[in-house]
Amino acid sequence: MLQLDNKTPLKVFISLFPNKEGIDSIYPVIKATFDLGDTIRLADPQPDFVFADEYLGNPESSSISATAETMPLKPATDLLLFGCARPMGGDKAAHLDVTLRVGSRRKTARVFGDRVWSNGFFGNAISDPIPFDSLPLIYENAYGGCDDSPKDGPVSNPYNPIGKGYCDKKSRKSVEGMSAPNIESPDELILRPQIRPLPVGFGPIPAAWKPRLDYAGTYDQDWQDNRSPYLPKDFDLSFFNVAPEDQQFSPYLAGGEQVEITNVSDSGPIRFQLPSLDFSVSLKFVDRTEPLSVILDTVSIDSEKMQLTMLWRGEMACDKEMLKMEVAQVSLNKTPQGVAGF
Repeated sequence: MLQLDNKTPLKVFISLFPNKEGIDSIYPVIKATFDLGDTIRLADPQPDFVFADEYLGNPESSSISATAETMPLKPATDLLLFGCARPMGGDKAAHLDVTLRVGSRRKTARVFGDRVWSNGFFGNAISDPIPFDSLPLIYENAYGGCDDSPKDGPVSNPYNPIGKGYCDKKSRKSVEGMSAPNIESPDELILRPQIRPLPVGFGPIPAAWKPRLDYAGTYDQDWQDNRSPYLPKDFDLSFFNVAPEDQQFSPYLAGGEQVEITNVSDSGPIRFQLPSLDFSVSLKFVDRTEPLSVILDTVSIDSEKMQLTMLWRGEMACDKEMLKMEVAQVSLNKTPQGVAGF
């Protein structure tokens, strides 16, 4: 039986399952959770792994609150932000811009207080936003939803079926009193109910939504007869990236990048540098020891808990040698600089 020799204060888990080609493979994942503040400190205790997606409520009608952390290596680094839009100083605001910056990459969302559409003499109009002191950055508050008025039956937005403001092309409903999205792109503001932009969000995208669903491959009779239970040949590993596409980083993040998030804390911008950790991972077989590299493929920031989670993951195809593995050893090559608690 494979034994784990973890010489770090972090969480480590070893997964064993077939890769895209159907070859049995080993996937070590290292999880580090940090408390953010004036200094970055290793959280004590370290939270355990999340083994399946967790939701705010019903999985069919709510956002993901925590993503599964044991899976194959992602082809790009996911950067996720969980939290709320908050005006600085604890005041209320009718609208504000939330900005997430990592290195030279910047993403901005405009967040409005609650608004509704009305049918006016000169056409449709949105009411003035109600000032807010906190508004969750979740897909329930972004553009999307379901339109139940088409005569052929309800139609959901495939990119966000749980959001606000969606009108299908065959819609027959009145927009009077319909909620407008709280979260929009400042470069593509919704001026008419018929405008159908992509939803704007910072959190993980469920597997059944586009664009992730487009990467899942084809599960037809040919797959059933010739490929099952392995992944279909047209499966794209990008399916495992859960962040919005403008929050995926290729090449991978490495640690050391500067991060700045504005308007998610009433005490001002959150600024820090991603910790840079250097690991040694090796697999000891009956007849040899092989090194295994790990890559930073997930970074998750929770601005409410003021915590940062980082996941490093590796992959090695083992096939018939799986039973010859004895020990997986994980160690830190040196204590990371600028991080307390090690």
